[in-house]
Amino acid sequence: MILLGGLVREGERIQYWFELGDEYQSASHRFLSDISNPDKAALRGSYRHHSQTFAPKADVPLFDAADLVAWEWGKHVERARAGRRVRPSLIALMGDECIVSGAPYRGSSDRAAIHPSGEVLARFFRKMQAIMLPKSGEDVDAAVRMD
Repeated sequence: MILLGGLVREGERIQYWFELGDEYQSASHRFLSDISNPDKAALRGSYRHHSQTFAPKADVPLFDAADLVAWEWGKHVERARAGRRVRPSLIALMGDECIVSGAPYRGSSDRAAIHPSGEVLARFFRKMQAIMLPKSGEDVDAAVRMD
């Protein structure tokens, strides 16, 4: 959500949509409830959070698009690890080969994807822990910039 919040212009806010009945729905509700507390305003601001909706998958066709991209990306990571080429269907979705320095990655002005693992993933979770704990906007900004 921080990454998405960083992609929108200052002053814009995001309505987040979640699939109703998802395995992790209760955790999502707890998380969203926690960030609604006044002492989490800085964190909420970094997400550009406006509101959230939990809706049945059948009522939100855009969930199908997200599932398709997630499946294609998962196949892409498997294929890249095996030294195989990017599937033409993912190239069509993402606009190019999605490989940088031999690793699955895509970043442009309108599309971004990355698949962290190992130390990169561990560093990400340390950063997320630091972001979840701060009380001020300055603390959140410092944590977001953290390596």
